[in-house]
Amino acid sequence: MNIERKKGILRKHLNMCASCIFAVYVLSVVVTADKPVFCEEIIEIEHQAILAKKPDKIVSAGFWIPSKKQTAEALRAINKYLTELSKAEYSDMPRTTTQNSTAPTKKQISDIRKGLWKYRVQYMGIYFDNRKVIYCNFFMYDPKKYANWKTEYVDVSVGGVSFWQIDYEEKTRQCTDLTINNEDLKAGLKQ
Repeated sequence: MNIERKKGILRKHLNMCASCIFAVYVLSVVVTADKPVFCEEIIEIEHQAILAKKPDKIVSAGFWIPSKKQTAEALRAINKYLTELSKAEYSDMPRTTTQNSTAPTKKQISDIRKGLWKYRVQYMGIYFDNRKVIYCNFFMYDPKKYANWKTEYVDVSVGGVSFWQIDYEEKTRQCTDLTINNEDLKAGLKQ
């Protein structure tokens, strides 16, 4: 085989490789209001876990196990939702609270968005208020405290933006019930 023919074959393969890389890029990108975001740039796959059993702490009418595709969709929707919340008027901010959490502030949303990639997230499928939702539990990882986080629910009562939760309803593609843990236990007892 002559050198010119080898160069031609090599060029053809390089062009095909470049096309494949571009196709992977296009398929991997999620377009948000701000900029394109790779799913892996939101939170790495290794920092995500789908829990196989419902913790006793979670009150629901039932339990199901979401697929990786469903959790990826939930994570993209959560990222988009946080972007929208960061631009929302105060009156449009969620007001969901629990005994150990508060309704989010714009500063808290901003802090979460800036460091979203630092969180670990646990996904659970639950039936709640006649809705089928993916309950998402976000937390800052501490290997000494949460070594079994991929199989055991991380339940923390305080910690501010280091610990927050949100529901994603696949049917409506809506995020609901965003709560952020209180900064400390005393703040939670005052409410």
